[in-house]
Amino acid sequence: VNINNNKEGIQALLLRVANIVNFCLTLLIPVAVIALIVVGFQYITSGGNPEAMQKAKTNLLWIVIGILAIVGAKSLIIFVLSALGINYSLFGL
Repeated sequence: VNINNNKEGIQALLLRVANIVNFCLTLLIPVAVIALIVVGFQYITSGGNPEAMQKAKTNLLWIVIGILAIVGAKSLIIFVLSALGINYSLFGL
């Protein structure tokens, strides 16, 4: 078994995964920003209605959790690539 072929195969697989993650992040970050704007609008237009305000706060919490998950996923990929000794800058991260 040629070790270099295995390493190239692993790097090719990681490149594909990194490209998919980068594509998803490119889509999700603007969606999260738009969602934050919508939730802010919901909160402002709630008119003091406690139910509407609570719904906006709950939505805000889920958006923040989603943003943290996005950042965490990217950080985890960078950590794994670094631990494997692969230069993650090659993958556009």
